[in-house]
Amino acid sequence: MRRRDWAAPSREPPDLAKRLGANARRIRQAAKLSQEEAAYRCDFATRMLQRIEAGAIDSRLSTVARLCVGLETDAAELLRNPDERTPKRARTMSKRSST
Repeated sequence: MRRRDWAAPSREPPDLAKRLGANARRIRQAAKLSQEEAAYRCDFATRMLQRIEAGAIDSRLSTVARLCVGLETDAAELLRNPDERTPKRARTMSKRSST
C-alpha cells in the first residue's frame, strides 16, 4: 500500500516556547521585577524562569498557570502573538468612542 502524501501547512506553526518567554520577559520588565523576584512570586528557581524567558523549554500548563499568578496576568497575554496586539493608543481611543 502506498503512503499518501499530505500537503504541508502553508505556514510554520508558532514557536510557542519563544513567544511565551518573550511575553513573560516583557510583562516582568513592565512590572519592574527582577528575575529573582519574579521567580520567587512564581515559585520557580531563578534558572527555570531564565530558561522560560529564553524559550529554551516547552512549558507545561501548570507552569503557565504559575506564571499567570506570579506575574499577575492571564494565559492569553502570555501566549499572544506580538503582531496581534492592538496599540495602546488605539485601545484607549476605542474605549472613548464607545462611551
